[in-house]
Amino acid sequence: MSSNVPAGSPAKVLLVDDNPANLLALEAVLQDLGAELVRAESGDQALARTLSDDFAAILMDVRMPGLDGFETARLIRSRPRSRTTPILFITAASDSPDEDLEGAYALGAVDFLTKPLHAPVLKGKVSFFIELYRSREELREAERAAVNERAFLATVLDAVQDAIVACDAQGRLTLFNRATRELHGLPAEPLPPEAWAAHYGLLRTDRQTPLPPDEAPLVRALKGELVHNIEICVRAADDSIRTLLANGQPLHDGTGRGNLGAVVSMHDVTSEQGAVAARVSLEQWVADEVVAAQGE
Repeated sequence: MSSNVPAGSPAKVLLVDDNPANLLALEAVLQDLGAELVRAESGDQALARTLSDDFAAILMDVRMPGLDGFETARLIRSRPRSRTTPILFITAASDSPDEDLEGAYALGAVDFLTKPLHAPVLKGKVSFFIELYRSREELREAERAAVNERAFLATVLDAVQDAIVACDAQGRLTLFNRATRELHGLPAEPLPPEAWAAHYGLLRTDRQTPLPPDEAPLVRALKGELVHNIEICVRAADDSIRTLLANGQPLHDGTGRGNLGAVVSMHDVTSEQGAVAARVSLEQWVADEVVAAQGE
């Protein structure tokens, strides 16, 4: 059952009976459970309610004019939204032969209650399904929050100028932000850590010598090392050679002991190094000119 219930909304229980007096009696028993009690005085009304709302449980009278309880339950069960909603059938003891019981459970009924109802028993059964529903909603809300948090984190990381890459404890790449994708292209999967350096074109600072596999910053971080301002070069996806400063660390769980993987950020200093080299060249040219002028 998919849910569109707003966070913090009370659980709803659908009460289905063609007799208003019976509905009033059910409400009197269940009113202090903290749920919203929704009435339906026919099978058709019950079907309409389940089209627009999700319910923690449905209490269904069996003997109703028009659509009886069994046929209503069958139609409710045929819809994806209400396919797993718990249904408790209610009927008089004289109207519940064995074939009715078999029919009720074949429709997925969770219980078959006979009149006169014992209030504490009814209250306890419905309370169980309300709490179960609330627990499921809390889980769904946590899942939705986690999805939103991951989407927000991905957006933030894609806005970061530095390339960021992470892996899990088994060395599977789990994060390539936008800057990393622009640098390396899409990550190769599966790719063992010992192949990272060669596949992603990691080089020593001479810009020619391939970086040994065990010197790749992410490999070093995965082995437990704190990587600080390690300079490497990379042959980028556009075949240019980029100079990077890498920083990284292993990732641990809340205890600080469990290994969750590693993360590395890489700051492109190619332009900065070019600017420094140009300034040094200019300073050297000026110095040479001064020496030449003095010689004259």
